[in-house]
Amino acid sequence: MTRRFVLPLSSVFLLMALAACGGDDVVLPAEDAGDSDAGPLDGGPRDAGPRDAAPRDAARDATGIDATICPDEDGDGHGAVPCGDDCDDALDAVNPDVAETCNGVDDDCNGSADDGNPGGGASCENGIGACSRTGATVCSATELGCDAIPGAPTTEVCNGIDDDCNGTSDDGNPGGGVSCTSGVGACERTGVTACSGSIVCGATPGPPTAEACNAVDDDCNSLVDDGFAVLSCGVGACAVSTSSCVGGFAGVCTPGTPGVEACNGVDDDCDGSVDDGLVGCDVVEVSGGGGHTCARLTSGAVVCWGRNDYGQVGDGTTVERHTPTAVTGLTDAVELAAGNRHTCARRASGAVVCWGINSSGHLGDGSTIGRLTPTPVSGLADAVELTADKSTCARRSSGGVVCWGGNDYGQLGDGTMIDRLTPTPVFGLVDAVEIATGSEHTCARRGSGAIVCWGKNDNGQLGDGTNTVRLAPVSVVGVTDALEVATGALHTCARRASGAVACWGFNFTGQLGDGTTTNRNVPAGVSGLIDAVELAAGSEHSCARRASGAVACWGYNFYGNLGDGTTTIRLTPTAVSGLPDADQISVGAYHTCARRSSAALLCWGSNGYGRLGDGTTSSRSTPTPVFGL
Repeated sequence: MTRRFVLPLSSVFLLMALAACGGDDVVLPAEDAGDSDAGPLDGGPRDAGPRDAAPRDAARDATGIDATICPDEDGDGHGAVPCGDDCDDALDAVNPDVAETCNGVDDDCNGSADDGNPGGGASCENGIGACSRTGATVCSATELGCDAIPGAPTTEVCNGIDDDCNGTSDDGNPGGGVSCTSGVGACERTGVTACSGSIVCGATPGPPTAEACNAVDDDCNSLVDDGFAVLSCGVGACAVSTSSCVGGFAGVCTPGTPGVEACNGVDDDCDGSVDDGLVGCDVVEVSGGGGHTCARLTSGAVVCWGRNDYGQVGDGTTVERHTPTAVTGLTDAVELAAGNRHTCARRASGAVVCWGINSSGHLGDGSTIGRLTPTPVSGLADAVELTADKSTCARRSSGGVVCWGGNDYGQLGDGTMIDRLTPTPVFGLVDAVEIATGSEHTCARRGSGAIVCWGKNDNGQLGDGTNTVRLAPVSVVGVTDALEVATGALHTCARRASGAVACWGFNFTGQLGDGTTTNRNVPAGVSGLIDAVELAAGSEHSCARRASGAVACWGYNFYGNLGDGTTTIRLTPTAVSGLPDADQISVGAYHTCARRSSAALLCWGSNGYGRLGDGTTSSRSTPTPVFGL
């Protein structure tokens, strides 16, 4: 009987693994050495070939590490893969081409398991709610973990956050269950608090009703008995205002107690007249500004009225005044200059004080802070004349001129367009005898009778024959005999030695008085005016006081600012109605005032903000007395 040698199955798998790893040829033993049927697997003779070569060095993997031949321990018929010292055949995925993963196995067959922190470095979070902290993933103990350490839980509060880190925000209704109210006045209702991201009151306010005089906030606007008519009674210092509903009852208005009349611009004795019967309380000067007016009294006190939103009235408030109101702390004024929204006064000492708007340094105190009462101009102790509009200038006793405030068109005359917060000398002017400021240009009369101007010149208001802005004084063409200069917003006028008047600049509404509406960049004669003794110019109209005491005006007249009883524009001088005895005039933006020889004061034109001082805001087309003056 023929005998055969049978190999164990595990040996077969080992031989196959050796062949797959490129080892020496394997020869299986024959069943019988003498078997004439021997073949390649029976140990018989065969042709020599490459696989019959002499034994070679142990196989090496791609890294050059000696390969370890491992048995096919898992019986899958594939054998183990030589991977350095790793002979774990339990994982078929062990292979030098596999990327390392966080699993405790040397996946990439480099002799180290989980090297390079596989899967690590990604952003991760540990903890929940307020305890949540951010970190990075780390491969440790065959699995990925987060290196962030959770924060410590705290007591839950009502904030929409899981403070105690139990997975629920605001649980337990923190802050809830406390008595609370919603609404005000008659609408107030009581409830309890509840936590809903924040603490809210569970009460629903009641509906508002019409306010009644009952000491209750019926309409739920936080005001009790509001909206009822105001009762006013008394005049002057006795004036009183009260609500028609006070404390749930009908209000009663009781005038104040009259006092003794004093020279202070106030009707102390409550008889309807200011400073009446007192020596030294007559008006000696009036000055019209943009929306307000001021008067200087013989005592040196000053009263102002009209627009007061920047404190230009000088009474320490921003309350609009419709009748004359005393300027706080000023008793020694010798000159006034009312600007567009500020006012200045020259004191007997030569010092100057200003009040009102100060955004561009109008007040000259070194700041841009508005002032409600007179404030000293820095470093000015020898002023002999003042002028003001959107900037301010003073003539010094030496003949020099200093200016301060806005300078966007060079109207300060210092060769720049830089605003100045304190007095700054006008370039090259040392012999001025009079000064005048317009909206954005300034002029000075020299001792010789010549006039120089500087600043904005888009309408020819400098009179030099051009429309070029000038940052320093330039001569007005053809005027050598001027006795007075007056500046409006965009035009200028000069009174000549003969009594004639010439004007130049903007003429859209006939403010030059030459019978046309043509702009002029050189002086043009005012038609029919040969006996002027005083000039004044406003935004778009001009006036002259004649030798007789009569006053004539021309130009814009929409508000009755010409005083002729109409609102018709006039291109030539037109007589002011009912005024034969003026001894001083002043023109504001759109209103005009005159002091009579009796010292009584009259104003006309626009009465916006109460600038006419008659106790109303109604415009007037004829001269109207200022209350109490």
